[in-house]
Amino acid sequence: PAILLLAGLSTAVALAPHNRNRESRRRLSVSLIFWVGLFACPYLLSYRAVASSGYMQRYWSDAFLSPWQPDLVWRLQWAFTDLFWNVFCGGPALTSTRLFAAIVLCSCAVIGVRALSRARGLWVGAMVAGPVVVALVAAVIGRYPFSVRLVLFLVPSLVILVASGLATILAPFRQRRILASVVGAALTAPLLFRGLFFTPAAPSAAPEEIRSVVTRFLERHRPGDAIYLRAGAVPAWTFYTTDWASPDRARLSRYARIDRSDHPAFENSARRGHPVRTEEAKELSFVYRDWREVIGLPAGIERHSTPKLLSPEPDPEWARVEAERIRTAAQPEVWLCFSHYSHDARAEARLLEAVEALGGRRLAAWYLPGAALYQYAFR
Repeated sequence: PAILLLAGLSTAVALAPHNRNRESRRRLSVSLIFWVGLFACPYLLSYRAVASSGYMQRYWSDAFLSPWQPDLVWRLQWAFTDLFWNVFCGGPALTSTRLFAAIVLCSCAVIGVRALSRARGLWVGAMVAGPVVVALVAAVIGRYPFSVRLVLFLVPSLVILVASGLATILAPFRQRRILASVVGAALTAPLLFRGLFFTPAAPSAAPEEIRSVVTRFLERHRPGDAIYLRAGAVPAWTFYTTDWASPDRARLSRYARIDRSDHPAFENSARRGHPVRTEEAKELSFVYRDWREVIGLPAGIERHSTPKLLSPEPDPEWARVEAERIRTAAQPEVWLCFSHYSHDARAEARLLEAVEALGGRRLAAWYLPGAALYQYAFR
């Protein structure tokens, strides 16, 4: 994001009255060339591959504000609500409360830009608001997602703008302190006392206790047992089952390839567009220590950077194919491990139904925050 910040600040420097002579502009031009060169090196070596990744474009598509894409109004509402609420308030709340807070704070920021520009000069307003404008332009042309975790560098600008806007709104009431206090309270009360608007909700990023799942499996499994790993559980499972004093590097490399966005077994794969086929799971079963690991195929429930899902249901035939793989691996018992699956919990239910429809009998189940472990036996 440094290039976005520097682009906004460069505009302010160019507008400053003391930088209008030829020497100052020459120095600014040299600085800009230097900054562009510093950005070009990491971009060509690393960022370009990410920026051109089809998966990353899909994942962040809801955070781009391109007017020619569908759902623009929803994307604008989500971007600004998420940003202003999390920067100034935080915590769970009703959607209407978050939207009201975003409208109030955004209005204060707009007023703050005008107030700063009139009081301190256009270049000062550009210095504070410039990075925000550049980030918005980058989001509109689809080059940088406008998501709160990626635009945290805008927080200082937003705080200054909102504070300036509030000061401007309250300025006419400076001689009437009681009235000023009432107006200020009316503007900020819903934000300061947002607990009144809370709804019972789980944290958006709940912990995933897969370490406890691994411990239970290691304690209770028998040599030769197989364990089915939902695709989202593979990275954490690999970490906690690896002997880091003497790691199996071939296994680590294999699972690193599986977790790439271009691998067929990638956990957040898009919908296939056709029923799941058994041959997709070829070479997704491996022996490690004294057990067999069966890597699950993705359900095709792709999540994006916002809570919106493209499809709440798994791909056709996914549950049946996976249940047959589980039955084939059973000796006659088999374990199922789930983690990192809060966005597609419905797929878990469909899979368990398919397993039981094929004759699987549940022997035990352990539920932990963000993870689950099942033990089944087939007749």
